[in-house]
Amino acid sequence: MESGTPKFKTFDVRLTVLFREDQLTFLDKIVREVNKNRDHEYRKERITKNTVLRTFVDAFQSARFNLKNVQDETTLLTRIREMVKR
Repeated sequence: MESGTPKFKTFDVRLTVLFREDQLTFLDKIVREVNKNRDHEYRKERITKNTVLRTFVDAFQSARFNLKNVQDETTLLTRIREMVKR
C-alpha cells in the first residue's frame, strides 16, 4: 500500500449488508470505544464499522466450525458461538 493512500481505497469489492438496529448499535459502540481509548500515537489509521467487520471476517477465516446442514441463520449463529466458547 502506498504511503498516504487511505486503506479503504486499497479494497476491490463493495458489499451492502442489511443489519438490525441492535447490530448497528453494537458496531457503533465498538468504533466509539476503540477511538475513545486510543492514545494519539495509535491513531494512524481510521477505525470504522467497515474496519470492524473486516477484522471479524479475518478472525473467522481460520476458525473451524460445523457447516454441515445449516438450515438458517440461528443454526449458524449457534455453531459459531459454540466454536468461540472452545
